Amino acid sequence: MYKIPTEGEDPTKSLTLALQRVFIQLQSSPDPVSTIGLTQSFGWDSFESFVQHDAQEFERILLEGLEKKMKEVEKTKTLGAESSNNTMQVDGATGAANTAPGSLFDELKRLFCGKMESYVKCVNVDYESRRGEEYWDIQLNVKGFKNLRESFENLVAVEMMEGDNQYRAEGHGLQDAQKGVLFQSFPPVLHMQLKRFEYDFNRDMIVKVLLTFHVTNFRSMIDMNILLKSTCQTS
Repeated sequence: MYKIPTEGEDPTKSLTLALQRVFIQLQSSPDPVSTIGLTQSFGWDSFESFVQHDAQEFERILLEGLEKKMKEVEKTKTLGAESSNNTMQVDGATGAANTAPGSLFDELKRLFCGKMESYVKCVNVDYESRRGEEYWDIQLNVKGFKNLRESFENLVAVEMMEGDNQYRAEGHGLQDAQKGVLFQSFPPVLHMQLKRFEYDFNRDMIVKVLLTFHVTNFRSMIDMNILLKSTCQTS
C-alpha cells in the first residue's frame, strides 16, 4: 500500500492517499481512527455518509480505485522505461522493465483475486463449453442453509438443463446438459457476500431473508482445498 506514489495529490480526492493515511493512523494512534477522509475520497459527501451502503459496494469502490491508481503508476513506469531505453544502449537488449519485480496491480490480484471456470457439458453427445474468469468476491445463497460449507456446496452443485430448459449445443441442437462452476484457485483474502435479501414478486419489494445461519455455525477455519478437490472431481 505504501509503495503507491501519492506526492502532491489532494487527500480529499485521492483514494490511495486517504487510505495510506488511515493505515498510518491505525499503526501509530491509540485512538479510534476516523474514516471520513476515506469516504470523501470516494466522492461521498456528508449526506452520503448517512445513507446505508452495502459492504460489497464499499469493497468494489475501494478495489476499483486502487486498481485504477496502480495501473496509472505502472503505465507511467513503462513510459519512463521506454524513454530511457531510447536514449541509452543496454547490453543484451534487456530493458529495465523486463527485470523489474511484479507490478503493484499484480500484488493486488495476488491478494484478492481468484480463478473459476463456468462449464456446460452435454450428457448424450460429445460437446462441452468452458469459460475461465477471474473473481474478486463470491456471492453465496444463504436461504435454507445452515453454514458456509452448505452455501459453497450449493454454489458448485451441478445443475441439470433438461426438458424446457435444454441447452442448445452448436451442431447438435437442444441437448440435456450439466451446468456448473469449478473453482480453480482461491485468493489469500476471500471476500464473500451473503445474499441476505431477495425480491418478493407478490409484494413488489426487496425483503430480508430469514436466516437459518447461526453464529455458532461460523468456524474460525474452513478447508477450501476440499471444495477445490470436489469440484475438480465433478468434471
